[in-house]
Amino acid sequence: RLRISQEATITIVRINDVYLVDDAELAHLKKELHDNLTHPNLRVLLDFKNVRRMSTAAADMFGDMIQWLRRQGSTMAMARLRPDLAKMLEGMQMMYPFRLFADKEAALRAMMLKLPNI
Repeated sequence: RLRISQEATITIVRINDVYLVDDAELAHLKKELHDNLTHPNLRVLLDFKNVRRMSTAAADMFGDMIQWLRRQGSTMAMARLRPDLAKMLEGMQMMYPFRLFADKEAALRAMMLKLPNI
């Protein structure tokens, strides 16, 4: 379900699921993310390369994940979302501070430079 790797000081989490729509699967994904991202002061990049469809419940879960990570002093960015998924998350910016990048390399560069709001 998750492929976790490290590049410099950034933890990269690739989501292998194609569809993030089923509530039970989302609960399982949330638990896996919480179990694997327990250290404080992480810089996390979620890679959505394989994700084709996502529900608003999944978007809310990722928004909650941002807030949970912030309480630990960590940050999170998202990369390689399909245009329709990115548009959905952009529409939720009032509730959650999603940091979206078109490609993984741009996200890694921005996170390594410690740009504001990342």
